[in-house]
Amino acid sequence: MINKTLLFLLCFLIGAFNAYAVVPQPYTVYGTLTVDGVQVTSSSDDEVLIEVLAADGSQFTHTDNTPDDSSDNPHAETSEIGNGDMYSVSVPIYESNDQPEGATEGESAVLKVTINGSELNITSPIDGTITIGSSTEFGEVNISASTAPEINVSPV
Repeated sequence: MINKTLLFLLCFLIGAFNAYAVVPQPYTVYGTLTVDGVQVTSSSDDEVLIEVLAADGSQFTHTDNTPDDSSDNPHAETSEIGNGDMYSVSVPIYESNDQPEGATEGESAVLKVTINGSELNITSPIDGTITIGSSTEFGEVNISASTAPEINVSPV
């Protein structure tokens, strides 16, 4: 009888602990944006949007599990140029229950920059590719981009 009672209490405690599991903290990418050799600042009138996407171009999402939002709507993480003339994007870290479409440490991701609705060609980092760090970590990535389209030249 005592063994069954202990087993019940143990199962109850494990279930209670899992119900209040903490969602992992994001990996944050931040830095400056330079377009055609000119740093973009927060005083610019341009509409700047910076995203960190999965290598296949899909959005990383996290689930809003707040008590007032039972629909668990996913939210894409994006950034504009803010204070200090820098951007900052929080990338949700994968957790099977709370952020199943989040990133994993060491995974490749791609930066996407749009200004006034037009996507820019990122020249640095190469191909706009970055590596996701661990939860609560910050990674500085200064972006260089061009408004000119990428030109591929093949031999005749």
